[in-house]
Amino acid sequence: MRTFLSTVTATALALVTVGCSSPPQPPSVDDSVRRPVNTPQSIDLQRCTGELSATRIALTEAAHRANRAVTGATAQAMDAARRAAENCPSFPAAPDKVGSNQVFVLPFRLGSASIELESEQAGRLAKVAAGAQLVVVRGRTDAATDSPSETALAQRRAQAAGEFLVLRAGVPRERLRMQWQGSGDQLEPGNAPTQRQRNRRVEVEVYAAAPAVEFLANRAD
Repeated sequence: MRTFLSTVTATALALVTVGCSSPPQPPSVDDSVRRPVNTPQSIDLQRCTGELSATRIALTEAAHRANRAVTGATAQAMDAARRAAENCPSFPAAPDKVGSNQVFVLPFRLGSASIELESEQAGRLAKVAAGAQLVVVRGRTDAATDSPSETALAQRRAQAAGEFLVLRAGVPRERLRMQWQGSGDQLEPGNAPTQRQRNRRVEVEVYAAAPAVEFLANRAD
């Protein structure tokens, strides 16, 4: 009996000894599916990704700043344009009939070169002449024959009408054409008082559009 127990005990100890001499192996891992976190390529990729993200953020902020700057500049420009428009003088009124030419006749008393028009007529003449491209002023007298005194009177009448147009209507002087003559070019030939009164005049020709000028070739000797 003792021999049997000794044999069993020896056998068990042998089995334990054999089992402890061969410890279990850890499970194997496939390196092909592992993520190369610490490889140089992975580090470069992470750095590039961070730089791209920072660049996107910087571009977005720059775009916002540019939009705000453009909006502010546009508002300032519009405000400056509005102030400039408010400070600009108003343009003269255009003629009542666009594209039409008109002639006004200003009568004068005997020997006078003074202009005294009714308010309504003066306003209408000023309004029409203000937008004209060209105004021709022709001074006349009722004389049957020419003389230095009659020519001077016709000149004073034309100059009085021109000053009225410049000061009252705002017509630029460069748009005025002044003419005068002491006799001739009568509206109503004759010596009757009413006829002579009509001939003592200044004609104001108002051109809504500047006439075209064409020079002709004069081949005369």
